[in-house]
Amino acid sequence: MPRNVKTQWDFGELFPTEATRKVLSVRDLTSQIKRLLEKQVGQVWVTGELTKPACAELGHVYSRSKDAEAQVELYSFFAVKRWRAGRCWRTGAKLSCRAILNVYRTRGQYQLVVRAVELQGNRRVANWLRETQTKTQS
Repeated sequence: MPRNVKTQWDFGELFPTEATRKVLSVRDLTSQIKRLLEKQVGQVWVTGELTKPACAELGHVYSRSKDAEAQVELYSFFAVKRWRAGRCWRTGAKLSCRAILNVYRTRGQYQLVVRAVELQGNRRVANWLRETQTKTQS
């Protein structure tokens, strides 16, 4: 049955009424995104250039991994010994990280919780040479 149109500009209900509209709180939306991303993505390997590493007082390391198009926040619990030894966690280092995707609910941002790190490229060779020289001198 056709509707009665009063003018050419009467488009009817463009948006659902309040009774049928599903409105989420920011918390609920973020929780749904967290569940979806963490279930679908889970553990990944990511490679990029390390930027802005910082060691927190409690001993974990925050940093970012970036490439020409994007960046992602990195967070690591295990990295303190390597941080203090001055190995992987330097700005400009090319890294591959095995990490678990995590959504930080407070900020509504995703981050990677790093479980393993591999150096890539020339810096990896330079570190190997430095370690080898240190061992032979000892």
